Amino acid sequence: VHFKFSYVDPYDVGKKAVYVNISDILSMGALPLYFLVTIGVTSAMSSRDIGRLYRGMRQAAREFGAIMIGGDTTESKHDFFIDVSMIGKIITKSYLGRDKAREGDLIAVTGSLGESAYGLHLFREGKVGKGLKRFVRRYASPKPPYTVWKEIVKHDITEAMMDVSDGLLIDLGRMMTESRKGAVIYLEK
Repeated sequence: VHFKFSYVDPYDVGKKAVYVNISDILSMGALPLYFLVTIGVTSAMSSRDIGRLYRGMRQAAREFGAIMIGGDTTESKHDFFIDVSMIGKIITKSYLGRDKAREGDLIAVTGSLGESAYGLHLFREGKVGKGLKRFVRRYASPKPPYTVWKEIVKHDITEAMMDVSDGLLIDLGRMMTESRKGAVIYLEK
């Protein structure tokens, strides 16, 4: 999870850490069940910061029915870090891996690409203002598209799925490599 406390509150960092893992679990055709958290705490962090971090994680987990079952806290001399390991249960007919793409499949995304990256750009440039909150929110708290995911799963629409967190071209390239396929993107469509 990429963040700076100067841009986002520890509460949002906690939510984001859980959300990105839930997104990965959902993209496999699974529901999140349990997770472990390891954090490295610096001397600059207060107990209030750590409390807000865990409140954010609990809130995000509650939204998806996931349960934190443990983890570890350690001192970090330089940078704060957070590591979440999540376990889920496949609820689709089979695993919806990135290696399952087939010739003729439609390539589709949920949501708007680039909103989180643009939110980070706005923070870096100090241009967080009215009318731009949507992008800032997508960066600070990128909630997975659960409602859309449920419809995709309910209607058995796909056999291959993945989270697009590193950008469409990078992640689509990974899917095509693992599926041993190629892709053509028509921007006008």
